[in-house]
Order: sequence, then structure tokens, then C-alpha cells
Amino acid sequence: MGFFSWDCKGCDESIKAPHGIPKQMAWQNECVATNGENTIKGEYDGYGTVGGIDIADVGDSYAFYHRRCWDKPGDFIFDKPSQPSNDQGYFYDTVENELNLVREVVLNIAPNAKFGKFVDGKFVDEKRE
Repeated sequence: MGFFSWDCKGCDESIKAPHGIPKQMAWQNECVATNGENTIKGEYDGYGTVGGIDIADVGDSYAFYHRRCWDKPGDFIFDKPSQPSNDQGYFYDTVENELNLVREVVLNIAPNAKFGKFVDGKFVDEKRE
């Protein structure tokens, strides 16, 4: 089975898998899952495990929150489970993420490749992180 995830009940963004996640989205990997009786907190692995506990078979009966959304003031009462995420917690569109994936592929093929852009007809090297 491939990646799958659920949408956060606090912000409607997916609970992100940790694989290749952009830095600005890393907080979306830390989550809270609750079914009204049990509450599990921890990182989501992208395959149905939260905080080291496999809930893949029962995840559709849980409400999911990003930890940051859960920690906001207010009462969280379980009313219904979260919806499955369309982006599966991994296939989300951000320009930065797409560029990082392209760079990773290029560096695997040509480790000495230069990245940059053309400015006024001249190539300007981009610094690597």
C-alpha cells in the first residue's frame, strides 16, 4: 500500500508524511488522532502509524489534527472522523517542493550540476543548502 493520510479537522490541510517534506511544512507531520475514547500523539509516518502506533486499519474512525492546530485554545469534541486526504499527505503542490524534487533527481544523475538562473542573459549560480 502506498502513502495515505487524512485532513486535519482544524485547518483542512493533510497530515504530512515526513518524506521530502518542505521545511515550512514540517510542523504538519506532528499530529493528534482521537476517536473520542483514545488519543494518540506523535509523528505520522505516511503509512498509518502515529507516534509508533499502527492505526491504519482503524484510522477512518479517528479525527486527525496537526499538533499545532490541536494546541490552539478551545475544546475539541469528537464529532466525526477526518476525511481521507486527496494529496495522501505527500503529493502536495508547492513550487519549492517541485524544485526540490527536480534538484534531487538532477543531483542523482549529475552530482556536479550547477543550479541557478539567467539574469540579463547571464547565468547566476544559486547557493546550495
